[in-house]
Amino acid sequence: MDVGDDNRVSAITTLQEMPLWENGGYFVLRPEIFDRLPVTGDLITDACLPLAKEGRMLAYRHHGFWQAADTVKERAALETAYQSGMRPWMLWEEPATGTPDRTPLQATIAAMAD
Repeated sequence: MDVGDDNRVSAITTLQEMPLWENGGYFVLRPEIFDRLPVTGDLITDACLPLAKEGRMLAYRHHGFWQAADTVKERAALETAYQSGMRPWMLWEEPATGTPDRTPLQATIAAMAD
């Protein structure tokens, strides 16, 4: 919600409409990550944040279907979609339209290898 100084709500934006990227929780890490991670440390706070500040982290922006399944409500919505035949995550069920464009992913992986 957009809330002004007078506490009036001026707009409501759904999560799907927000210009934010969600961390899917998948990482490809080099073994050197453990040199930055204290024994009782936190991966994000102690290792990833400093690496990001140093410009040493890359991301892959997935433009396809994504839906979290962390809550009962999200899981139920996915189950309902599945049962109704609306399964955008099941790409193998769609008719083949040519080879998928993997160039962005390949470029990201190549850049991470440098």
